[in-house]
Amino acid sequence: MNHPKNIVVYSFMLLIFFASCWNYTTKYHDDKTGNLVVKEWFSRNHIKSVKIFMDKSLKNYIYTSYNNDGSMKDSARYINDTVEGLRIYYEEGPGLMHSEYYVHGIMNGIHKAEYKSGITSFEGYRKNNLMVGEWKFHFINGNPITYEYYDSSGVMKYFKKYDDNGNIVMTEGTGLILVRADQTSIKTYELLKGIVEVAIPPGSETDLTIEEITGSQYQNPKINASLKNPRFEWEWKFADPGKKILRFSLKITDNKTSEWEVSTFEQIIYVKDDN
Repeated sequence: MNHPKNIVVYSFMLLIFFASCWNYTTKYHDDKTGNLVVKEWFSRNHIKSVKIFMDKSLKNYIYTSYNNDGSMKDSARYINDTVEGLRIYYEEGPGLMHSEYYVHGIMNGIHKAEYKSGITSFEGYRKNNLMVGEWKFHFINGNPITYEYYDSSGVMKYFKKYDDNGNIVMTEGTGLILVRADQTSIKTYELLKGIVEVAIPPGSETDLTIEEITGSQYQNPKINASLKNPRFEWEWKFADPGKKILRFSLKITDNKTSEWEVSTFEQIIYVKDDN
């Protein structure tokens, strides 16, 4: 049977132990500029998080948290308690290190994740949290999983899926994402400008042709371009007045099989005599 005195001593020792642990749980101090720094600890030698305040409002700060092994878990800057700028965090399950960019708490900018090996798991662009433009996903060996293209409203317009060996197993949508002319009514010899957005899936060649057509006949001049960037700026001039048709043709050829897909778009331009 335990003596009451022993129980009291044991309880007192436990109280001292937990109190000593609590001393290392949270600590506060000022840095050289006088700003408050708050540190949390798992234990005496294992940091849990660091919050560095940037002013006296305590609403603007840099927060970094850590895993038990000392590796970084999450790091970001906060303005008015809202994440701003670059955020980096570690996703433990798949072992991915993410990097994101925020403007007033909303993702705007490159969104990327890497495996521990440094190989990119996925990379794309966010606009107001939406996925826009090219998104590329990769297996841990670097081979492509999917190639995806989203328009400015976040709607997927093109999708291509690959197997482990980089062979295409599925394609949906058309590679000619967007054709835009700055004007649809111009004068003769006036410079017409525009842009084209296209899909450029990995392991493929993407070729664009722009030409004027009259009826079923193609007319010179024409533009032929092998594209490496999904956005292409084009220019055109018309010598004669009338209703003109520009045909945009995109050809995507798989390098492994030489199989190809074609998408086209026709833009009507009304040309007036400059006289």
